[in-house]
Amino acid sequence: MRTKVGFRCPDESILFDPKNSSIRIEDGPFIDEAFYGSEIASFRDALAAIGVSVDVRHGHELVARHLKSHKNRATISRIYTYLKECNWEPANKTSNWIWIPNKKKSGEWVSPLGCVLHDKDNLFSLQLHVLDKYYDKKLLDFFSHVFGVRNGPSAEDHCKLWSTWESSVDALSVADCSAFWQFIAKNWSKNMEKLLSACVKVPVCTDGTMVLSKKEDVFIPDDLLLKDLFDKLPNRSLFIWYPSSSLPSMSRAKLNNIYGSIGVQAISKAVGKNDSLTLENVSPTKAARGKVINVGMMKLVLAFLSDPALDISAEERHKIVSCLLDVTVLETSEPITVGYSVKLSSGAVLDVKATRKLRWERESSKLYMQKSKRAPGYKE
Repeated sequence: MRTKVGFRCPDESILFDPKNSSIRIEDGPFIDEAFYGSEIASFRDALAAIGVSVDVRHGHELVARHLKSHKNRATISRIYTYLKECNWEPANKTSNWIWIPNKKKSGEWVSPLGCVLHDKDNLFSLQLHVLDKYYDKKLLDFFSHVFGVRNGPSAEDHCKLWSTWESSVDALSVADCSAFWQFIAKNWSKNMEKLLSACVKVPVCTDGTMVLSKKEDVFIPDDLLLKDLFDKLPNRSLFIWYPSSSLPSMSRAKLNNIYGSIGVQAISKAVGKNDSLTLENVSPTKAARGKVINVGMMKLVLAFLSDPALDISAEERHKIVSCLLDVTVLETSEPITVGYSVKLSSGAVLDVKATRKLRWERESSKLYMQKSKRAPGYKE
């Protein structure tokens, strides 16, 4: 039989019927009416007897077999719609069934495994084929149901993307980095922790530019004094970057847990201290705790801890504040000067120095104070 795609055996030919299908005669192995004449339809029974498919809707296997000979998106979309109407399903769903156009008016046939329906943050244009860029919404369900195309990038895709950024990108946009970590925070799991723990670098914002630094050289700013001191170092940032968001899943507490679990150290744990600058030759004297650790201070600390961004429960806040009741207050005649240092992966050591009227020793529950020359002094 002569068809629109050349001569075919009768059992590889279809009798075209424009009334019963949205497909066009040139879209598949349909009998060439221009060659045989319009009266060919009157030989329906004879054609069926020699094996021709005389019902357009029953010819979907033949049309699907011919699908990959096309390179026009409109034609291919029309055939997808026809196959959807016929409830067609492929024998091998991982074969290259998806047509991806390109700017040169050609394209390629790809596997559904390398495709997703959506990429709302536009992060994966170089890693995955995003189908909503090329096809109408009505076909996306077809791709999902028939070929098993995923709705969006998975945790594995995101971790592979981060690995690509680590090796090939010097700087990231804030929008891309925010979108990435928002996905991580919303979908955090033990499996994602395992995948992301293999990362080498983490985000840092230096002079308004988002860069990736080795995670051994980046720290969680869990101590405000240390953050303030090391932030004053020129041309460098040691602290992890946080996206700006009001979402509960993006709270600093949640992100600190995530960053910590993938290998980012807290600055309080990584820092080394040099106490000898002041306290070596000074004998502090014990002071009355109640004049410093009073109701007003308790209220201030509780108010600070109740910030929603910290995500600390009321019970935990009270537990934290209760530690202040065990504080030992010590007075010195000189300002309290302490040196702090952190060692980087390169072997370089960064040193800072703090001279304050107060020094809080968290581990030993001690508060050192410089004696005031004015009475009563504690208010100052």
